[in-house]
Amino acid sequence: MSFAPLADGDRIAIVSPADWLEPDLLEAGCAALRQAGFEPAVDPQNELRWGRLAGLDDERLAALHRAYGDPSIKAILCARGGYGSGRIADRLDLDLIRSNPKPLIGYSDLTALLLAVHAGTGQNPWHGPILRDFARVLPHGCDQLIKRLRGLPDPDGMAGLLAQATVLRPGTARGPIVGGNLSLLSVSIGTRRDIDTDGKILFIEDVDEAMYSVDRMLTHLDQSGKLRGLAGLIVGEPVAISQEGEDFPFDFAGLIERRFADAPYPVVTNFLCAHGADRMVLPMGGQAELSADADDVRLSLAF
Repeated sequence: MSFAPLADGDRIAIVSPADWLEPDLLEAGCAALRQAGFEPAVDPQNELRWGRLAGLDDERLAALHRAYGDPSIKAILCARGGYGSGRIADRLDLDLIRSNPKPLIGYSDLTALLLAVHAGTGQNPWHGPILRDFARVLPHGCDQLIKRLRGLPDPDGMAGLLAQATVLRPGTARGPIVGGNLSLLSVSIGTRRDIDTDGKILFIEDVDEAMYSVDRMLTHLDQSGKLRGLAGLIVGEPVAISQEGEDFPFDFAGLIERRFADAPYPVVTNFLCAHGADRMVLPMGGQAELSADADDVRLSLAF
């Protein structure tokens, strides 16, 4: 489902369902949102600390529910990822979320929440920049998110975000786009947020993993049927994927090539939807069309 576009002065809730964000970065990100014309509504939960997490599970969950239940809030932007979203994903009040549709925005560990909201309500939360990214100002991603929130097209930003993508298997794919962080997708199998990939364009990404771990997770997805019946596959640019102990005689690109070079669907790699210097906004479960021809990659999305 599509969400109502935002206008100048609309309030965007800032919540921390996982790790907490440093106060200076929190304020810098909020300042960037104000400059873009929106009013950040920072939930007090952002100030809480429980080890690395921004408060106890009940406190982080309550902040999300407050954001969904407040009619003055038009979108929910997560402050940062890290760890902890999976601890509350199965406790979301799906009736509340279903009755108050608004975009929930995040990536990385927040994949657990995006999957849970999509599976439980049919809504299409957005995999994209977090508040911390606004403190850094991503070249295209933050601007694209602002335009998407306003319901505006962003052909120039999209072109910039697609420029470095490479084609492993050419072709055209149409269908809902689903995915997120590979680690979170892997551990979601068997839960209520288990991802359905049949006929879908799947996107995956990860950061700070050893090659053997990436290989293990891809094997898990394959053996559980998640890589069969795909309409297409998008692989995010690798970030801090290490050859720990020289586990394989090839790098990340070689691993992906050996697994997917003969795939019966188009495969695009080095895609800016990951932990690198920029990232695209992708609507979880939204309709998409991927066209991969030689080194020309195009992607159209329905928000």
